[in-house]
Amino acid sequence: MYGGNLTSHSLLTLNNTDDVVSSTTLQIYQNFSSKSSTGQTASPANSGYFPDTYLSKMIRMYSSSDNVVPGAVRLGGLDVDKKYQVILIGSHTLVDANTDKTTTIYTVSGNSQELQTSANTSNVITFNDISPDENGNIDVYVAKKYAHWGYGVLNALKLVEQRQFSINYQAGTHGSVLGDTSQLINSGSNGSQVTAVAN
Repeated sequence: MYGGNLTSHSLLTLNNTDDVVSSTTLQIYQNFSSKSSTGQTASPANSGYFPDTYLSKMIRMYSSSDNVVPGAVRLGGLDVDKKYQVILIGSHTLVDANTDKTTTIYTVSGNSQELQTSANTSNVITFNDISPDENGNIDVYVAKKYAHWGYGVLNALKLVEQRQFSINYQAGTHGSVLGDTSQLINSGSNGSQVTAVAN
């Protein structure tokens, strides 16, 4: 997890879910405008997707310029032969009638998704089946949707290694199976359909 503690281009080593130091690193890859402690916390306390200590802090893209390069964080030290799930949240206390001003665009591996971040504590963006580049990196880009004084914010992220499972379908003596009978499935994904046919 990450909770707004990243400054400049410092390199952080992340802990896994057992709170053990992992080989995964996190650092700013492209500059953000600033950091802030104006993230929206949940009510009741700590009832959001991430704990309040993460929701309350952010790094953000915020300026009057119409042409701003997105901020980016880089996850490094990843296994190039594995796939990952990246879960992101943006949240702040700002409420604006123009919801585009409080919409953030997140991009991972060329795919983009939008999130309304105003007073958000539970809605997240999820990217599945993400492969690191040849150097073991995954870059997460954070951009503001509204060009003039819009906000692009990142409060926290979660990286999940997607394990793979082998599924093999076999027919009995008096039948057959139509379809892909040997499949490699990522955790959280569905296999392709097969049909059992009686002889």
